[in-house]
Amino acid sequence: YDWLGRREKVLPNHYMMGKQASLQHIPLLRDDIVATATYYDALVTHPERLCFEVISDGLSENPSCQAFNYISVTGQKDGKIQLLDAVSGTTVSITTDIICNAAGPWIDKVNAKLGRDTAYVGGSKGSHVVLDNEPLRRSLDGRMIYFETNDGRICLTYPIDDKVLLGTTDLRIDDPDDARCEDFEIDYLFEALRNVMPAIDVNRDQIVFRYSGVRPLPNSDQAAVGRVSRDHAIEVDESDETLAIPVFSLVGGKWTTFRAFAEQAVDQMLPYLKRERLASTENLGIGGGKALSDGSEPVEEINKVAATYGIEKQVVEKLYTKFGNVPDLYTNVARHGGQQPVASIDGYFVGEISYLAECEQVVHLTDLLLRRTTIAFNGLITRPALEELAGIVGSVLDWDDEQRDAEIENTQAELSKDNGVVLTSTATPQNASD
Repeated sequence: YDWLGRREKVLPNHYMMGKQASLQHIPLLRDDIVATATYYDALVTHPERLCFEVISDGLSENPSCQAFNYISVTGQKDGKIQLLDAVSGTTVSITTDIICNAAGPWIDKVNAKLGRDTAYVGGSKGSHVVLDNEPLRRSLDGRMIYFETNDGRICLTYPIDDKVLLGTTDLRIDDPDDARCEDFEIDYLFEALRNVMPAIDVNRDQIVFRYSGVRPLPNSDQAAVGRVSRDHAIEVDESDETLAIPVFSLVGGKWTTFRAFAEQAVDQMLPYLKRERLASTENLGIGGGKALSDGSEPVEEINKVAATYGIEKQVVEKLYTKFGNVPDLYTNVARHGGQQPVASIDGYFVGEISYLAECEQVVHLTDLLLRRTTIAFNGLITRPALEELAGIVGSVLDWDDEQRDAEIENTQAELSKDNGVVLTSTATPQNASD
């Protein structure tokens, strides 16, 4: 890491600590360790924000771009791509000169809809749990502990806000739609953690959220999925009699490399479009972080936002941590009542929720909870919270009572099925076993 980051040195060098020093810094580590290594890396605290802001920035940069929400490919006919709008139920056809298939673990499924029989992806499921475990969080003291398990896999645990994330498994999976964190995976993760920090009490009652994702790894005959390359590649299917449009499938990729991968893909596609690159994104700020790309300090921006919009500084501080400088957000929060806290969830505001519903293509309540905020991830959803949020979102999206109630029930069912969350009237959701 020191070597890779040598060109733009922004992080300290790594260092090693022997047994005595390691146990002094992290007393709850097992006492037969030999040494530890400490190195520095980046942390994505709000991946749902980064995902949406990359899309939003793309739309802002090019007015001819469109981003369709709740749209899926259903097939192709006579060179036209068929798309289904899951909200309205209507089907539309589009024409294009090129297709970039960046569907991750669903790449082969999308290609099949286009008439291309591919087997580019060999998915690997990684499951995680979010724990309400204060002794573990306090012991980590801001660190991520990254460790090898007895079977040679890699696990990690690190604090996020007042919770702790523990992951991950590495299991082959054929259908990404089946990815869920299962009980045997939780047993595996707990055993791995106890092996490294045996004094920590960890159990299912501490789980506030569980989830599973699928790594879009290249298809491989490796017996151990952990040994499959984590690098990315671009597979090209040229025009043929089945589909007279070239398809570029982006295999692999992750947050660490998404920007470089995107540039590589575009550079490979531009000749097909007979166009040249106009700009690089390497040093381009993203979303609400653009205000800091000139070297400004967050405290300076927070003071400026508070003064400009007439919002209490402590409110801006909480919002700025999540969003950065987003003028439309602060305009919404500055409206009458917008600074009012959400009664059932600490750290959120009515104007913030209404802004997300109005400006960020929220269709269902699950969009807000799982894909625009970390509310569900942090275990903050209770039945009263669900009802309050549905009321705020529903007032913006004009839901009637029937639709609002349906959104509440559907959200509750999805959280239980996919994330092991059983809603209660108390402050912390209960964990559900499979």
